[in-house]
Amino acid sequence: MPKKVKKVSKFINEPFDFILCVVVFILLALGVVMVLSASAPSALAEDRKNLYICKQTVTICNCRLIFNVFYIKGRL
Repeated sequence: MPKKVKKVSKFINEPFDFILCVVVFILLALGVVMVLSASAPSALAEDRKNLYICKQTVTICNCRLIFNVFYIKGRL
């Protein structure tokens, strides 16, 4: 039985798009700031620290970024 040849993705051979990465991180930072400005008053009203929801959002974003990096590396 012949061995199956694994197809190499074209993604590996292309250069890293640094500008796109910077834009994504800037948009991510702006989104976190928007969440902070919207959630701080409601968190203070519920007797929580004003950064409580912002910390949750940053933690979730970091977990998703780490998951995506490992998921993409596993698929290549």
